[in-house]
Amino acid sequence: MATNNIKLISPDSKLLQYTQIELKDPTDAYLESCFAAIQQNRYTIESNTLVQIGQTNKKSKDHISHALLYGILTDINNKAKCFQDLIALNGTNLSSIIGTLETLIMKNWRRIYDNVRQQLIWFLRETLAANIDGIDRLYYVFLRQINPHEQCLDLCETIIELLLIHPLFLKTYPEMKLLTIYTFLSIFPIYIRRKSQQQQRQIDFIINLTRENIHCLGRDGIRVLIQLGHVREIDAFLKHLSLNTSNDYLPKILSLETEPKYLALPLSFDLERHLQFLLDNCRINSQEKYYFEWFQSQYLNFKQHPDSIYLCSHIIRYVCVVCRNQLNPQKITRWTFISWLLTQLYNYQQTLHQTLISASQTAMNAAAFLSSSSPQLIQINEQIIQCRLAIYYDWFLFDINNLQQMTNEFDTQLNSTIVGYHLLTISYHQAKQMLLFLLYTSENLIVSLKSFLQQNIARLFMELFQRIPILNSQQLLQMFTHDRDTYQRLLTTFFSLPMSTTAISPDNDDIMIINDDISPNAAMPATDDEVPSDIMIMSSNTAATPRFSDDEDDDDDYENRLSSHKSLDQDYDDDDDVLMISDETKTSTDIYNTNIIRSNFPFDRFRSYINEHIQQLSLSYSASTNRNKSSLLIQICKQIASTLSDKRLLTFQTQAIDPAGPITSYAMIKFEKTSEKFQSRLLTTFDEQTIVNGLLCLWLLRDSFPNRLLPSLRISQTNKTNSMLENNFREIPQQKLKRSIKQLSICVLFRLIKDDIPNQDVYIKLIQSMYFFQPEIAYIFLYYLSIDIDDVKMAADIFEKFAKDIIKLSTDHRKTAMPPAKIPTYDQDFIDFILEILTHCEQDDTETFLYLFSYMYRLYSKKFLNNFKLIRLLLHTINQFELEQFMLDILKHRLQLFNSHKLYSIVDQTLLFSQIEQEDFWKLLGAHDFVQNDYEQLFTNIIEHLLNQSKSVIGEQRLAKSIHYTTYRNTIALANVYDILKTKIPTYGLICCLFAHELTKHFSEKLCLLWHEKHHDIFWRYLERILQKWIQRENDQTKQKIDYKIGTIKMANENGLKFILQHLQILLENNSIHIQENKIDQDDLHDQLTIDENLMNIPLSVSTIKSLIDCIHKNEQLYMENKTFIDRLENGNSVVPPPLPTAPAAATTTTTTSASIKRRKLDNNKS
Repeated sequence: MATNNIKLISPDSKLLQYTQIELKDPTDAYLESCFAAIQQNRYTIESNTLVQIGQTNKKSKDHISHALLYGILTDINNKAKCFQDLIALNGTNLSSIIGTLETLIMKNWRRIYDNVRQQLIWFLRETLAANIDGIDRLYYVFLRQINPHEQCLDLCETIIELLLIHPLFLKTYPEMKLLTIYTFLSIFPIYIRRKSQQQQRQIDFIINLTRENIHCLGRDGIRVLIQLGHVREIDAFLKHLSLNTSNDYLPKILSLETEPKYLALPLSFDLERHLQFLLDNCRINSQEKYYFEWFQSQYLNFKQHPDSIYLCSHIIRYVCVVCRNQLNPQKITRWTFISWLLTQLYNYQQTLHQTLISASQTAMNAAAFLSSSSPQLIQINEQIIQCRLAIYYDWFLFDINNLQQMTNEFDTQLNSTIVGYHLLTISYHQAKQMLLFLLYTSENLIVSLKSFLQQNIARLFMELFQRIPILNSQQLLQMFTHDRDTYQRLLTTFFSLPMSTTAISPDNDDIMIINDDISPNAAMPATDDEVPSDIMIMSSNTAATPRFSDDEDDDDDYENRLSSHKSLDQDYDDDDDVLMISDETKTSTDIYNTNIIRSNFPFDRFRSYINEHIQQLSLSYSASTNRNKSSLLIQICKQIASTLSDKRLLTFQTQAIDPAGPITSYAMIKFEKTSEKFQSRLLTTFDEQTIVNGLLCLWLLRDSFPNRLLPSLRISQTNKTNSMLENNFREIPQQKLKRSIKQLSICVLFRLIKDDIPNQDVYIKLIQSMYFFQPEIAYIFLYYLSIDIDDVKMAADIFEKFAKDIIKLSTDHRKTAMPPAKIPTYDQDFIDFILEILTHCEQDDTETFLYLFSYMYRLYSKKFLNNFKLIRLLLHTINQFELEQFMLDILKHRLQLFNSHKLYSIVDQTLLFSQIEQEDFWKLLGAHDFVQNDYEQLFTNIIEHLLNQSKSVIGEQRLAKSIHYTTYRNTIALANVYDILKTKIPTYGLICCLFAHELTKHFSEKLCLLWHEKHHDIFWRYLERILQKWIQRENDQTKQKIDYKIGTIKMANENGLKFILQHLQILLENNSIHIQENKIDQDDLHDQLTIDENLMNIPLSVSTIKSLIDCIHKNEQLYMENKTFIDRLENGNSVVPPPLPTAPAAATTTTTTSASIKRRKLDNNKS
């Protein structure tokens, strides 16, 4: 009898690693079966066949798509071909494929073979390049695999490099940007230990993203930054948040609860799933030991994987905030699990400590050995503190006003804070350590918010004592009866609330931020009489007002509110953040700090740079009314100009610091205003006195930065239906525009540039120094020039003087370009400067941006034509109504955006635009006269670049990465070219261009058939001329064959005969062949057709047909491929079009008259 000796065999797979007892994953099995079904025909299926299958059979399309995906993951040599076929089959819609990959990665990432992981990353790179729909879903599952352990660092670097190569991805998907920031901040403690050449660039990239978006992450974003306080860049950023932002900026971030999806990011999918299972299913006492041991062996094995200790704080935070209490009393509680986790950390800490003590017994000095040889011990101590902070973080920010009054209702604040409360009941030692942690952390976490944080904890204790009476204050204080000092501190801080129940607000430093590059919210000055914000955690009497005021009549009230605040000078302890110029300024804050005191300017601090007369005038100006402010400001500006023009040469010079990386134009204004790099560069162009006086002017003119510069159009009640006119700046009367600049105090300084010619350079220098602290000055200056100076040449000269030194200061620190890159010219840098200004304006006020955009093209009418960057900024901003207004300006010759010089290169770059932006581009282009009149040479070059990708730089780059570019990207452009050319008379050059390329169904075929029907004689006459010249070239026996070309078109190419036959077949086999009645009588033609149904009437001469047939017979392969059509062509009937009537224009190539121009009508639909 046979024995049951069955040997288990692991499933065979090219994707996943299996053990002997595991079953095959369903996704793996499905992909393998799909690939096996088409494996025999895999390399014979053409792209056209795949597209036909996809259009006819949805089920087959899905199977083939997954088979191609399997080929990408397993066949390295043919992955590019598989990807091209996948795109040809599905286009940009890969939702089914991405869904399959999501399942595969989420469930099996740890089992996937290394080579398959590399293929998955390659697939992610290609889909990013091809801009596939739903790419954010695939990116997210990769992001979730970046967890705090060393094995993820290679994936981490790969993801960052992909983001650096494709910066538009994060702009397209803002949610992915926030998820990316939180993920990489979570793994920073491990990532910064790896030293690589690109690491600093990658760290700077993540930190720059953090600066711009930290206010969107909420309170846990700040918590993660606090964990990274030892990193130099993070420490500088935290100092900036605490010192250089408005009073309510940091509290607003802290009051915003971080969404659970961010807290889950540091946990892998497996860890999150197993953690939820453990908390939902583990029973008290009977199972918790086995569950906990299994969980520790899988994810928290500190001895084998020391980096896993970084997971602990994230797991605890997830359990406290995301998870909920169990309703079943037999299941383990969240605080039981967290207590166990903390115990494992304490045990590991003691193990390390004992190990080091034992190892140090042979050393002379054990204490010295411990201090120098215990990085792991220091690391575990830090993580224990971070775990405690994760538990009690919400205690510091508890808001009793948002608490649910009903005890049986779920409350997010209580859900996260109750865990720490129950931990105080588990053990005496743990409770004592936690109370001390709360006390010390509340005093030192954020010093300026100390009282506020402590009052929040006190209120929470009182609330918990009432709702869950398992503890009281006496029980907690009894642990410190031997330490009277700590006992008294705890009693007064947490267990004795004052009579008033109002929240204590942080100390008000009364600081106004002139400029801040991190977030618009960081620049909000605090006032006393505004409505409190919903997310403020300070008291209601400390609210925030907008940085800019839309109400022009509120200036007096705003000034009165400013004067009511007390001044407070800030002291800086960190000398590294201050650049001392001389001994006289060493005792004060550095002069480049943009935190200008709101109520009073620190004249004593700058007494060596500002004379007493200017000081007295400035004080008088700040206390004066609107009636005499203008005259006082003129006096101040003239006094400053006189002082700056008479100053002696400086003896102190500061050398510029070389940048850490390549600096592009105008990136300098992105530096922190207190950094040494910024200060030293500023000193290469401006002296200290100019900078200080510029800061004084900014303080005096702080009310000159409204959110809207353009005045609004008043619309009557009867005209409300036509409210779109409100956005049309062309309808604003000039008088109203002049009135708008008179309301800006800074325009007094601008007007002196025009009126006080001897000191013009001094005023410009002053405004330049102000620009580096308040970049809005640049576009406000432009706005003033557009209204107050009618002489366009004078306005252009003044603005170029203003821009010159700013451009020089930025470009002097730019590293030398590596070949083949070229150093930009001054004109290119000037355009980049204008682009920076307009981009800043577009972010602040769209209507002012459109006004200034139009003005810049009038101011520099030739310099900005065909500028790709400016056009893209415009297309990204305008709506349909604004687009039509710009088209009207072009049609009425009030604006010109393009000329014909190398326009094809601009068209080439627009292929990367979205569909709407491409359509808008062609509408603007089609409104220009030269497009309608001189269309032959223009469109021969454009069509050549659209049909021949080797002529296109963008085309070469995109074609090398994805077939998606060729298949889809140029179809929009060709459709618009067709719309323009369909109203035009065919020309020799255009027909030559069409026949020089492969037949395209939606462009060349449609255009040829259209011209064949509407302009039959002209079209065929030019075509015969082209064929005769091509045949002449083919029959030329000389070694150097003659190339007949129009522009960049060459008919003498190797595929010329093939392309000619493609077009002739479409034209001659079309049912709508038009034959002139004066050449063949319709009755005769009917007789011929009845005799021979295969008769082909060819509008070419007999000699041309015969010569063409002779050329075809020389190519046997081409003849066999098109034998049926060629035989019909050879036996066809020649029907030559009649000659043109004698006219002077007939001898030339083609000249179009104004009668043939048909402008495209504007769309009357308003957006």
